[in-house]
Amino acid sequence: MVVWPAIIKQTRAYWRAHWLCTCCWGLAGTFFGGWRIVKTMAFRLTSRRPYQGFCAETGGGAILTSMAWLGIPVNTTHAISGAIMGAGATKRLSAIRWSLGRRIVYAWIIMIPASAALAAATCY
Repeated sequence: MVVWPAIIKQTRAYWRAHWLCTCCWGLAGTFFGGWRIVKTMAFRLTSRRPYQGFCAETGGGAILTSMAWLGIPVNTTHAISGAIMGAGATKRLSAIRWSLGRRIVYAWIIMIPASAALAAATCY
């Protein structure tokens, strides 16, 4: 019975360290390059009103939750950027900067095979 509290204490300390490292890496990623993605999604893709931002986040969150429930892996950036494009298109289709949207779609198409090729190359 004395061992059990020690295991719980050790596990809690592990998870604290785990979350601390996760948060630090997330902040570092945002600081060193992720801010460009945030800026693109927030300002360059389309101009939105607050209700459209709410709808985009709600729609993207619903899709991510549904896919997680079904066990289908999806990329959060892809889901949210698609939702932002959908919410922006409700004003009019020309409200979206389609040249930027096209670049995002190309990135979606290229990302999976490029990641697979890079992973395969590093295995050899």
